[in-house]
Amino acid sequence: IRTGTPQNERLQLLSSHEATGEKSKYELTADDVANTTALMQAIFDQAGDAIDVIDPVSKRFIRSNAAGPAMLGYTPDEYAAAGLRGIQGAMQSDQLDGAMQALMATNSVTVFENTHRRKDGSCIDVSVTASAVQVGEHKWVLGIWRDITATKATERELRRHREELETLVAERTTEMRQARDMAVLATTEAQGMAAELAHKESELRLLMDSTSEGIFGMDSAGCITFVNRAAVHLLGYADAAELLGRNAHALMHHTHENGTPYAAVDCPIEHTLTRSETHTADDELFWRQDGSGFPVLYTSAPIVDGNLTRGAVVAFQDITERKLAASQPTCSTPYPTRCSSKTPTCATWAATRRSRPSWACALKRFWAKRPMNWYPASWATCTASKTKPCWPMAVCRCTRHRSCRPMACAT
Repeated sequence: IRTGTPQNERLQLLSSHEATGEKSKYELTADDVANTTALMQAIFDQAGDAIDVIDPVSKRFIRSNAAGPAMLGYTPDEYAAAGLRGIQGAMQSDQLDGAMQALMATNSVTVFENTHRRKDGSCIDVSVTASAVQVGEHKWVLGIWRDITATKATERELRRHREELETLVAERTTEMRQARDMAVLATTEAQGMAAELAHKESELRLLMDSTSEGIFGMDSAGCITFVNRAAVHLLGYADAAELLGRNAHALMHHTHENGTPYAAVDCPIEHTLTRSETHTADDELFWRQDGSGFPVLYTSAPIVDGNLTRGAVVAFQDITERKLAASQPTCSTPYPTRCSSKTPTCATWAATRRSRPSWACALKRFWAKRPMNWYPASWATCTASKTKPCWPMAVCRCTRHRSCRPMACAT
């Protein structure tokens, strides 16, 4: 089976017969040799990569194509005169000699990167493929190299971007870690503050629920925002939720005692919200859920934040008993004096027995001022004076001593 052109076939047969010592029937003509030589020369001269045949001893170029001088800015003669040492950029003479000796000793193909110096002094990056070539008794070095400056620049740019990206990622990771740590710290602090706030709120709620006065708060619109247990009870509701969010004036302060509507613009509590004034009154009514009213003593104070009134707090108490007591007639009978007589039938005793209603008022005033350790007893003889007074005795809780004029207990 034959392949290729007749010329190639003749060359192959000629080579094989030369190796065996036989004569081939195909003989290369002068034209064949000339054509082959011209082809090889054209390949050598027109190659895109620089091709140099180098003397390993003198480092001179034996032969070079046009690509090498063109890439370095030399003319062919200048390029040949410069030699291998003249175009080296980074490699020193001793390094070049060592590399050349190693190449000649191993007869291998070596690929490496180097820098070549241009005629203007600038350097370019090159990729070199070097090998030893044996021609008869002579041994040369064949070097084929190409300009990779653009490729190396791209690699450096990619490396720079990669390093910048890695640095940016590291910075962002550090920032995220710090943000996470700060978020954890803030969450911990917030939880601590929330727990402390809940504790303070619980204490405030216990304090408000422990007082007998009704207390409720309002926002700037007059709606109830918080209320204690006493206020819920005094207003006749079962739960605080029935009061929250509702307008306080419309809920409990909507009507005068005579039954006429109480306008909000005339309400002192509303003035606390609109004018930031503190008001105290004891001549008005609050109205329960069942529609009944009761007299109250209340004080309303504004909740001020800077220059803004955020709401108001109202504290009130039921003063029904006080109003009833004030409406009853008081006794004008003077406080009874001690009877000087030792007999129970004296005129003062009889007068005292006949004026029992006046006695009740007098005793009430008397026992309201008694010492703590003394309590009332029936009429009896005084232990100290041995006399029977015109009013009940007092007995000391500690010594059981009876006296018509109790003093502080000695014990």
